[in-house]
Amino acid sequence: MAGKRRQGPRGERRTPRASLVERDAPDDVRDGLSP
Repeated sequence: MAGKRRQGPRGERRTPRASLVERDAPDDVRDGLSP
């Protein structure tokens, strides 16, 4: 799942929730916070 969200630039293929989290957390942390 993480690879899917990482395949595009910031917030391109990510869910609204992920886009919100990525602003406060690095890639590694976002992986664990995936909805």
